Amino acid sequence: MIMQKILFILPFLALTGCGEGQTKAWYLEHHAAREKRVLECRNDAKLQVTPDCQNAMAANAELFVFGGQRNSGKGVDDGQSTKKGGGGAGS
Repeated sequence: MIMQKILFILPFLALTGCGEGQTKAWYLEHHAAREKRVLECRNDAKLQVTPDCQNAMAANAELFVFGGQRNSGKGVDDGQSTKKGGGGAGS
């Protein structure tokens, strides 16, 4: 009876170890792993559709577009403008 339970549960435990890879955020932080994974994904069409490759390629594209700086959610004007003159009527 115990052996049957173990044999029933074992495949599910093995599958939980096979995650979908890393997240996009992880690939943004790990340059060498991202570069390696992107090369692997570009060379294998079957891999390109996996979530792991999608995350690696999305991170690579984001860094390419934004020049290595992640979008902090702020707009172009971060509130630290350098106005000359001081504005107002008395300037």
